[in-house]
Amino acid sequence: MKRLCVLASIAAAAWGQLQLNSFDGINEAPIPNNVYNLPGPFSVGVNQSIRVRVRNRSGQVTCIVRNPASLGTGFSLDAGNPTVPAILAADAAMDFKVNFLPPATARSASANFEIQYAPLTASATCSGPNTPTNIIRADLIIQVSGITASATLSLTPAGPAVTQIQFPITQTGQKSTLRVYLNNPSSTTLTIPAPPDTPLDARNTFTIVSQPAFPLTLNPTESAAVDLQFAPATPTAYVGAFVLGALSITLHGNGSAPAFSAPSIVVDSALVSGIQARLAITLPTAAPSQATGTLTLTFQPAAGSVDDTAIHFLVPAIRRLSFNFNTGDTVATIGTAKEALFQTGTTAGKLTFSIDFQNATTQLSSTISAHTIAVDSTIANRPNDAQLTIQVTGYDNSKSATQLGFTFYDTAGVTVPPGRITYDATRDFSQFFAQSKGGGMFSLLAQFPVKGSTTHVAVVDVDLTNSVGTTTLAKLRFSPCTPVIVTPCTNVNGCPCQ
Repeated sequence: MKRLCVLASIAAAAWGQLQLNSFDGINEAPIPNNVYNLPGPFSVGVNQSIRVRVRNRSGQVTCIVRNPASLGTGFSLDAGNPTVPAILAADAAMDFKVNFLPPATARSASANFEIQYAPLTASATCSGPNTPTNIIRADLIIQVSGITASATLSLTPAGPAVTQIQFPITQTGQKSTLRVYLNNPSSTTLTIPAPPDTPLDARNTFTIVSQPAFPLTLNPTESAAVDLQFAPATPTAYVGAFVLGALSITLHGNGSAPAFSAPSIVVDSALVSGIQARLAITLPTAAPSQATGTLTLTFQPAAGSVDDTAIHFLVPAIRRLSFNFNTGDTVATIGTAKEALFQTGTTAGKLTFSIDFQNATTQLSSTISAHTIAVDSTIANRPNDAQLTIQVTGYDNSKSATQLGFTFYDTAGVTVPPGRITYDATRDFSQFFAQSKGGGMFSLLAQFPVKGSTTHVAVVDVDLTNSVGTTTLAKLRFSPCTPVIVTPCTNVNGCPCQ
């Protein structure tokens, strides 16, 4: 199958530009990504044509000064195209038809399509080549694509015009069929003997799948078709021969490794801070062969924060892993398992997984949003009769903690004077997080001296505020300290050691 590609590149002055559009007679659209693909197949010897629409997007009257006189072998401008020089009004369009006659032997062909144009002011004339011009260009390229193509053998008493045939690159396990036309352009009747009853190559990669009855008689101007097939078993180059009596045509084909379908990254849960989750790499269809790739985890912390080293894969604790597919697999093996365990840390930001596989990259990104302070554990103690201590362990993934609040209650549930006690901890947390390498994790110890006996204070409400909101810990109950023996001696959870 041959496809016609129009690769468009436009150069224009600062005052504005023309635009190359595709046009099928009804629909007009800008050429996407400057690549104009037309479906095949394009048969050898059969004229093909495309229409390129030139649209004036400059906002003023423009003069089309000159169109190309010569495009390249096989290409030609249609005789019915507009005559230039010609005036093109603002937002108006002009269509050019390009014809292409696919050659029998070439596997590709190219041409340069160029139009010169200029703005038309009150003092200028649209007079032709001497007018100062800008240029709009399009490279027209024919390339082989797919598994069906054709070639023509012009048989004469002296032999064929074609001595070699190149099949399209074909994946192993697939087949490419090429139709060879045996054409007699002479004024003499030709008798063509049958091909020998032997393989076309040593590995039986090339085969005849359809042919006329032989010996074949071709009268002047008559033709007949033979279908040849190429079925590579390995990704390598193959050479064969198609023989008709004394005529021998060399066959060339290249096998390629089977293509993998695009892999996907699958995570088993929504991603938030402070969790462990599982990731798998899957294929929509079974792997056609063995192949390896790499999986990379990257993290972009929210503005004002730094990287969180606790965000990584587990076992081992790294951010880059290898994976592989064996033939027939739909789920990759990562290390020794079919999944990878990772942790999300305690910092807000954007977490991205990337897999590099078969010369392509697939990504999955998830934003870990900031939220109110998360609390893992709390301890409220009476280290002695004159002091109360409160320890809170948790994390602030926004790293924006500000105010702390404490409200104490006696054994009857009555608020202990002076009521709610507040403390602005903005500076304390800011300094702590600036030096910490533990993401948003923290452990807070608050100590309160008490006048009178602490045994009358039963519970405390604690609230912790950050930029997102407030977390309230209700009715934490005070307990007497249990003596702790540690070496060296340090306070544990606000309780004395011994």
